[in-house]
Amino acid sequence: MAAGIAALGAIGCGVATSIAMWVMCLTMMWYTHRARIFHSVALWRTPAWPKSDRIRELLRVGLPIGVAIFTEVTLFTLIALFVAGFGSIVVAAHQIALNFTSLLFMVPLSLGMALTVRVGNAVGREAPEQARFVAFNGVGCALLAALLIDLVLLWGGPAVVALYSDNTEVRALAGQLVLLATLYQFSDALQVSMAGALRGYKDTRIIMGITLFAYWVVGLGGGHLLGRGWAGHFSGLGVYGYWLGLIAGLSVAALLLGWRLWHTSRRAIIRLSEAQSA
Repeated sequence: MAAGIAALGAIGCGVATSIAMWVMCLTMMWYTHRARIFHSVALWRTPAWPKSDRIRELLRVGLPIGVAIFTEVTLFTLIALFVAGFGSIVVAAHQIALNFTSLLFMVPLSLGMALTVRVGNAVGREAPEQARFVAFNGVGCALLAALLIDLVLLWGGPAVVALYSDNTEVRALAGQLVLLATLYQFSDALQVSMAGALRGYKDTRIIMGITLFAYWVVGLGGGHLLGRGWAGHFSGLGVYGYWLGLIAGLSVAALLLGWRLWHTSRRAIIRLSEAQSA
């Protein structure tokens, strides 16, 4: 009990999340109503009726983005379910390592979101060379962020893991998984920044296809095979196999998205030059 309120356990976590979401919603409504930047679009003063063509365009661009994000989220969620059979020590260590690395992943994730906006603005101004410049410079910034994250994981990993649990077995295994996580920070930063840049080009359906293959086939399928093994041939690597599957899936995604970004950005420049010369 704290401040006269009885502990609610998991229900309390749900209530706190609900309150946080409502506070975010109401705060954003207040901000968009008051901020000077939104005055020119009259966001709240002149509501418009839905337009089918605009809705179709939003769905065309947005649905593949939703599927891609769903694919990535389910990769980590299903792995957490699969490792549950390895016992409480493994589950605890897996969750500690994943929670710590996911927190640090917010840096390259935010860079990817910013790239979507910056690249989209350049494409809208019909400046494909600037869009390409922004995209690949953003990817470079994401790589720098990955380097810093790796340094944090290597130097601060043991201290942070110790904050989660007093169990020595959990700490030892979580520390090993954190070290494994250093192997995929660069590929993770690359794939999220490149996906963000491609969304700025509205090239979202290819992202959906790449993520479905990389995350579910290579990451989840390969991780399950390495983790559980196959009868008579390979006994499996346990939780390490699933983390190796994560590394493989994210690396494949980074390679394929890099190829697509190079191709898409180059094609946009060629199209503009052809239109200008016509």
